[in-house]
Amino acid sequence: MTQLVLFSLPVIAGLFIKSKDKDMSSNTQHILQTMSFYSILFFLAVNASFDFSKPLSKGYLITDKAISTEEKMDSDGYSEITNYQFKTIPKEKMNPVPFWKHISAAEHADIYPKADRYNPSKVFLNIQNKKYEILARKFKIIRDKNNDGYLRLYYLKEYTKPDVMNVSRKTYNQFGKGDYLDIETYSGLFGLEWTYNHWKHNH
Repeated sequence: MTQLVLFSLPVIAGLFIKSKDKDMSSNTQHILQTMSFYSILFFLAVNASFDFSKPLSKGYLITDKAISTEEKMDSDGYSEITNYQFKTIPKEKMNPVPFWKHISAAEHADIYPKADRYNPSKVFLNIQNKKYEILARKFKIIRDKNNDGYLRLYYLKEYTKPDVMNVSRKTYNQFGKGDYLDIETYSGLFGLEWTYNHWKHNH
């Protein structure tokens, strides 16, 4: 509700100024419109500067970094934009506990190892919509009157797909794989949430 009121004020002020254009000079109108716009910036500055609430913090690990380019078309023609990106995963998912799992070849014929397209040295299993990296494997032959086949025994570690985060060129050059990011979310003096990114080197 606070956000709606905040961003509605300049619109209301602009409509009011326009309705009074006969009574105001163009210079006065321009000054008032500029003031109504900067009032938002002032409000946001006060909202953050005098917010002494305890933040909610969530940590991330940078697993990789990459640079990509894309073309953008505007009135001046084509231009090339460079994107600086970090791949991150939440800290709580950094070190999943590996475990052994038996998989019957007869009962789970649809579950089989797949090599990663970008890193063929890593092999994965997809089980119930979750992806696991295979760290080791064993096979056990089963022969009895009720079952004839073999068990596949895998040592698995749950895989977390990294999130892609766009950052500035300066941040990209300062930090990299193995470093950390803590995103602190504050409630705001006027109830407008704001965040602060705290980057940390892995020393």
